[in-house]
Amino acid sequence: MLNRFLQTFKIFFLLLLPCSAVASMPSDTLYSYQQLMQFFVDAKANSDVWRTAEVHKDFGDYYFQTNNYDNSFKSYKKSIDLFEKIGDSTNLYQVKLSLAKLYTFQDLDDGAERLLQEAVQYYNRENKGVELARAYLDLSRIYLDRQDFKKEILYLNKSVNINRILKDTLLDITISIEKSNSYIRLGEENKALGTAEKALSMSREIKNIDFIARSLLAVGNAYQLKKNPQLAIEYLRQSHQLTAPTEAQQFRDIYKTMAAAHAAQESYDSAYAYVNKFVILNDSLQNADQLETANRLSRQYESQKKDEKIQELSQEKSSAEFSVRKQRNLLISALIGFLAILAGTYFIIRFFQKQISTRELINRQNEKINKQKITELENNMKIESMHAMIEGQEAERERVAKDLHDSLGGLLSTVKLQFDSLENKMEGVSKFKNYQNANRLLDTACQEVRDIARNMQPSSLLNLGLVAAVRDLINRIDDPDQRTIDFQHYGLETKLENTVALTVYRLVQELLNNSIKHSKAKEILIQLTREQSEFIIMVEDDGVGFDVEGVEKGMGTENILSRVNYLKGDLSVHSEKGKGTTTLITVPL
Repeated sequence: MLNRFLQTFKIFFLLLLPCSAVASMPSDTLYSYQQLMQFFVDAKANSDVWRTAEVHKDFGDYYFQTNNYDNSFKSYKKSIDLFEKIGDSTNLYQVKLSLAKLYTFQDLDDGAERLLQEAVQYYNRENKGVELARAYLDLSRIYLDRQDFKKEILYLNKSVNINRILKDTLLDITISIEKSNSYIRLGEENKALGTAEKALSMSREIKNIDFIARSLLAVGNAYQLKKNPQLAIEYLRQSHQLTAPTEAQQFRDIYKTMAAAHAAQESYDSAYAYVNKFVILNDSLQNADQLETANRLSRQYESQKKDEKIQELSQEKSSAEFSVRKQRNLLISALIGFLAILAGTYFIIRFFQKQISTRELINRQNEKINKQKITELENNMKIESMHAMIEGQEAERERVAKDLHDSLGGLLSTVKLQFDSLENKMEGVSKFKNYQNANRLLDTACQEVRDIARNMQPSSLLNLGLVAAVRDLINRIDDPDQRTIDFQHYGLETKLENTVALTVYRLVQELLNNSIKHSKAKEILIQLTREQSEFIIMVEDDGVGFDVEGVEKGMGTENILSRVNYLKGDLSVHSEKGKGTTTLITVPL
């Protein structure tokens, strides 16, 4: 901060000096002045890169929320590269944490752990306690997924140590609940109960219903581990009453422990009821490990019911004669045989059901593959038709532009010469108002023909390149009293292929017209960036904005989409009413 202040002071001091003073500076002082001028240039460039990095980060968040994970990954990577380029470490590690969440969501724990370890080192070095505690908590969850509960508790304790200084109650409760669950998995019932009761006490102090429900579940699980099913059931009932309807996984855990607690009390009717609830909910969550526990409890209940039935039959027939006892044995044998046949039939039916399900799955996959092939063929046909249409449009534009310039333009020029000749031959004719109006309209018509021809076939694009053509377009429509148009370009030293350059020019022309005519923008930013393997077009304005989902597609939007598809590019539009519009087009080269 001190160095930056001194640099700023030098800048203002030197800029206030007159030219003569600068010229009379010693050579070393003049060298510092030149360095400061370069500092201004670098700061302007960094500002533009930072702005682009922020846009990529926002698009990464948007794609993540809309389940478009491939594009989310690409946007995050671009943002990380740009923040590294300008040395913005704060935003760099924020984007890295977002990318780590994306990795974790896709079960890529190794990549997430690497990014989190980098973040831990940075936040340790910069003494950023809040971010460091959150990073440790995220690392503990990775080890939870790997079922390495000791390392999970290790990182949870690190987060606790930092939070003793931060005193973040919500973070403290979250850590305590997760530690309690880990102690339960390790079989350490006393530590599990103590940590869960601590979380429950803090949750009740802040009156947070969600945390109270989760803490009650942790206490109930701890009491079940301590083989105290009565207290476990009591806390689980309280948790069940407070749990939000959307917390399906928490209900599943409650039902599971409830079933085990009632089974431990030999209350098999209640245990079976909770098993059914658990199974129904667990099927929807597709958790095979939890389902195995439910099946085990169900088999225990069925076995108990069968034993009770056999015992009852045995008591009823204990006083019968020997012949009746013999018949009973035959009946039992028949029943066992029937159950064996029934079980065999059940497994056979299950086997064939699985076979049928497998065939249906294969058929659905084949159908999906065929649909994808058909879609690819349709897309290729559309691209070919768009290719032909765009080439036809440009050819027609060129023909009409030449006709206007060579035919109508030449004719109007000849008429203009005749008018000038008439003025020289007939003295005083220029004083007539009709002659003056006709001459002015003739000048306007000549200018209109030239403007239309240049719009339809920009000669500057072919002669001078894309940058000059865009500048010419801006100069023709820019009006300082109405709006400000800022044009920036990076990496366009190499000339683009003619077809690509013409299509990019048309896209910029259409987007610029939309910002002026529809958005009513006062400030418009146009950025053209060429990277190693792609070309990026960004047009941003401060206009009225619109609802991206609800807007009806017009001819301008269809033209933009068709040209982007023609270049096999990606189009992203971000806009809100009253907050302007940002359009980002990425074209592979």
